[in-house]
Amino acid sequence: MAQGEKRTAAEVKAKLAERQARWMRERQAEADKRGVVQEMARERVPPPATSVAPAPARVEAAAVARPDRLGSVPTERAHVQVAASTDRGVAAFDPEEVISRLTERLTDRLRVELRDEVEREHRAAHVAKQLAEMNERTVLEGVLMREIESHTCAVCYELMVAPQRTPVLLFPCGHTFCQACLDQHLRVHGKNACPFCRKPVQSRAHNIALQQLIQAFVAKRERAREAGDDPAAVSWPGGVGASGGAAPGDLASAAAAAGLAPAGASPQKPAGPHDRDRDEYLRRRDQVLVRCRVLANELEDTLHKASAIEPRVARGVAAVEDAEECVARAHAELARAQAALERAQAAVVERKSGLEALRAEHENEMQKAELIERTLEPLRAEAEKLACLAEACGP
Repeated sequence: MAQGEKRTAAEVKAKLAERQARWMRERQAEADKRGVVQEMARERVPPPATSVAPAPARVEAAAVARPDRLGSVPTERAHVQVAASTDRGVAAFDPEEVISRLTERLTDRLRVELRDEVEREHRAAHVAKQLAEMNERTVLEGVLMREIESHTCAVCYELMVAPQRTPVLLFPCGHTFCQACLDQHLRVHGKNACPFCRKPVQSRAHNIALQQLIQAFVAKRERAREAGDDPAAVSWPGGVGASGGAAPGDLASAAAAAGLAPAGASPQKPAGPHDRDRDEYLRRRDQVLVRCRVLANELEDTLHKASAIEPRVARGVAAVEDAEECVARAHAELARAQAALERAQAAVVERKSGLEALRAEHENEMQKAELIERTLEPLRAEAEKLACLAEACGP
């Protein structure tokens, strides 16, 4: 039911549109006829400069210019009046001449319409060409950006941004790693070899082309983050080095110099989502394989060092055992010395006790001697006194 009503409304709308188009065509044809008649009348009898259009002409013009209430189609009455006046004007002139004038006017109009159509098509084609070129340039720049962003160090997986992680190119193998990882590799393993292929490194230098590309990309990404944009949607800055503003061909050349793309490569047709996913997976797989190769080489070097350290470990174990035996002997000797020390300390204590007793006895004896000495002094004095008295009483 609802579908039938929708169909009926659509049919009514289509009929109204068709009727309106037919009225507009008839109105245009009548306007052309009237214009031709007026032009021919002016050519035959030029009107005075201050004359006023007759009442019928004003009525016809008002009838033509006055729209109906919808503002799109003249009323039937005005349509009939204009048609009648146009027929009277056409009858007053040669029909062949009127037709010729109408044909010229239609030809001029068609010529103008065709010229406008051709210009529109030309502009549309030009815009489409520019859009296609911009799309190809955007695709190429996007590929370069993804390649640069994925060009991380195979050891630490960090983007090689100077100065801490300056990209360093090794000779003659041509592999590139960041400065920090190379210094750590040399410091830990102690040999000047490539972490990936393990070939001896004759010399190394900064990868200037790759460094300039990465620095330009990082600067553009930082500006986008400061502006609040999505760094993933940032377009390529368009330049290499300090000059800036390079064309896509210059970007391709710079990328080729850095080893990211072949020189002179033209923009390829935009790949589909499946192709982009496949390329992304392959790129990530290559990164993982490079990382695995580096770690495998590092594992081999580590195992070799471990096997070289094993004899030293055995000798260290024997040395530790000998030291432990020495410690045990020292502990035994220390125990014996401790026992002797305890015995000596006990003897010292005992002898100190005997000495104290002897000193006490000696003190007692000295006190007795002093007491006896004090007792003897008056006795000696008495004896001397008696001796003197005895001498005095002698014969």
